[in-house]
This record gives sequence, structure tokens and C-alpha cells, in this order.
Amino acid sequence: MKTSVGTTVSSEETYVFFVLRPFFKYRTKEIISAPKVYCFDTGFVAYQRGWSDIREEDRGPLWEHFVLNQLCAHGWKDQLRYWRDKQKREVDFVLLRRGKPPCAIETKWKADPGDIGNLAAFHHSHPETDKVILAHDVDRTFTRNIKDIRVRFMSLPALVKWL
Repeated sequence: MKTSVGTTVSSEETYVFFVLRPFFKYRTKEIISAPKVYCFDTGFVAYQRGWSDIREEDRGPLWEHFVLNQLCAHGWKDQLRYWRDKQKREVDFVLLRRGKPPCAIETKWKADPGDIGNLAAFHHSHPETDKVILAHDVDRTFTRNIKDIRVRFMSLPALVKWL
């Protein structure tokens, strides 16, 4: 996009879109170059997808967008990545933290301790990382060891405070 003074500005610079780059350590097993693109707000996402009424299955993708917006608003924009392996297993966000291991964050509209398949896949390649399920319906943070993987279940305000 060109501005009135002739300089070029990208959609990302205008906050119309947010480009999330992949997190990877193992080039042969993980996606290394395909970014994910998010729209600037959940209302625009719903409009663009033609959703006039929000169904239960729409809440998860909208929650993921909302979480991304909040993480960016709290200053973590440049530290955010996502993870996907060649088997198409994906973790929504990987937060890079200076002096600490990365934090893998799966967003869920409803917390389900039995639904850690993607975090488990991530754990096998990156066992040193913190694993978080960020769910809309979690009132108090709790930790579970599931399949020998330590997973924190948190609300968005608790995550912001913890980070």
C-alpha cells in the first residue's frame, strides 16, 4: 500500500494483518517457512467468514484470534511464533522468552485435559519448553501431568500475569 507521501507500508505495519512465523529446531521434521496470517480483530474475522450468528464451533478460532491480539497488546508480538510438524500437528503459539525456555500455548474455548495431542507431539521434539492450555473456561490455574507431560491450564489474565 502506498501512502500520500509515496512511501510503501505493508498490511502488517498498518495492523490489518498479523503474520506469525514458524518456530522450528529440526528442519527435516518441522515446518520452517510457511507463515500463518491473522486478521486484525475478531469482528472482522466473523464478517469475512460470513458468520452472522456465532456457532459453538466458531468460538475456538475467534478465541485464538483474541488471544493473539491480547499477547500482542501486552508487548510479545516480536516473540510469538507457531509450531507445525510435517504430520500437520500444530501448536497455536510459541512464546520465545529471554533467559527461559519457550512456552507452547494451545488455545481452547473449553479446557479438556484429555486433548493434549498437539502439545504431546511438540513435547517430543522440545521437552524443555513450558506447555500451557489457555482456555476461556478456566477460573483458577491448575497443573496436570498427562502422559508424563506437565501442562498448565490457565485463563488469559493468569497467563499475562505469569509471563
